[in-house]
Amino acid sequence: MSLKMTSWAWETPLPAQSKLVLMGMCDFADDDGYCFPSMNTIEKKVIGEDGKSIKSSLKLIFKAFEKMGLITKETRTRKNGSSASNIYKINQIKFSLEEYKKAYQHARDYAPTTENIDKRVANLKQNTENVTPPHEEKNTENVTPPTENVTPPHRKCDPLEQSNLTVNLNSHKKINKKDLTIRETFLDKKLILEFIEHRREIKSPFTQRSLDIFINSLELLAKVHDPKTLIETAIVSGWKTVYAPKVTNKRVSGISATKIHTDYV
Repeated sequence: MSLKMTSWAWETPLPAQSKLVLMGMCDFADDDGYCFPSMNTIEKKVIGEDGKSIKSSLKLIFKAFEKMGLITKETRTRKNGSSASNIYKINQIKFSLEEYKKAYQHARDYAPTTENIDKRVANLKQNTENVTPPHEEKNTENVTPPTENVTPPHRKCDPLEQSNLTVNLNSHKKINKKDLTIRETFLDKKLILEFIEHRREIKSPFTQRSLDIFINSLELLAKVHDPKTLIETAIVSGWKTVYAPKVTNKRVSGISATKIHTDYV
């Protein structure tokens, strides 16, 4: 507690409640005016006339003090990042009651309340209604309209960049059934067309490259297995490609027999 700061605060031309707030801060200040009480601590020292909390008006008083330069606030944080109480420097300046009232009214006008926000929005709309947009102020009397064949500036593009853009956009596009080309093969093309339709129905259509790879795989398997059986099994199972049957040995009454499973790898 600083008697020097408390005596000075007592002589200031502040209203009663605001003066009590300032004197409460001086109770925690040193002779240089430095203190760091929390808002709750000051509130406990200053109770309203009706005995109720004055936290809402206390915030406005602090804002008014800052506006006038009566106090200077410095925020602090702890090592874990949480907020600590602020450090205040009480400045012994000369001021009048009218100056304080203006600062307090300014704090009220700009307090984040619903009423103040609505007022600011209404004022903003009123100020912008009579403002002419910059593009409407331009003088267009002597401006020659562009010809039909002039390309807008934002659409100009280098031919090489434009061609690359087209390639990139179409690189992931799925090819329709009619656009696919079935290369020359000894396989029955009707079976291949049937599997192309199957891939389209399961929403995983072929690209030209994936179709060529599929035909290559089917040609290799067709040397050992019936291609029609392979494709029919893949369609029934909902597969995206064909697989060779898994062959296992099973002993029946001591006799080794070869069994081809309908379960494919």
